[in-house]
Amino acid sequence: MIVSLSTGSVYRVAESILEHLHFIEKEFYGLIDGVEICFIWKEDFDKFEFDQKSINFLNSLEFNTLHVPVKETNYAKNEETKAAFKKIKTLSKQVNFEFVTFHPNHVSDFSALSAVKNVCIENMPNGEKRKGWQYPKEFETFFNKWNKFGFCFDVNHAIANGIEPKEFAINLKDKIK
Repeated sequence: MIVSLSTGSVYRVAESILEHLHFIEKEFYGLIDGVEICFIWKEDFDKFEFDQKSINFLNSLEFNTLHVPVKETNYAKNEETKAAFKKIKTLSKQVNFEFVTFHPNHVSDFSALSAVKNVCIENMPNGEKRKGWQYPKEFETFFNKWNKFGFCFDVNHAIANGIEPKEFAINLKDKIK
């Protein structure tokens, strides 16, 4: 089993992703196998740069992932997406990311994601702007067409939707990364 901690889960302890990483290293080093670098805002992602301390820490772990921004984004064949992919490539030269996670409700052209290696699509919580992408059957249909992508299973999102996590585990076990 791999235990990974998201920078998004410690957002209240500090302002920046770098501070989140320093906190995770201080409090959880030796207890976790990886970190999800989680960006919410596009602006934060665009400006982000690792410091050497964070690079060293992350590269000492076996399973890091990158969660691309979910606010102010539309992933498609456009200049904004090309810039995001360039940033992913830059960050990936410094830290090995096993997977890059996208929220599917911010992707209008899934074929554009072919430019990124090891893409995962995450299940969504309920909400006004997040209709769909919540139930195992929706993902089974999606993966029939887009088989090359993996699935990032967010257990809390499933529970928020009133779905038994076991349903995802049974129906999508071959896609969960």
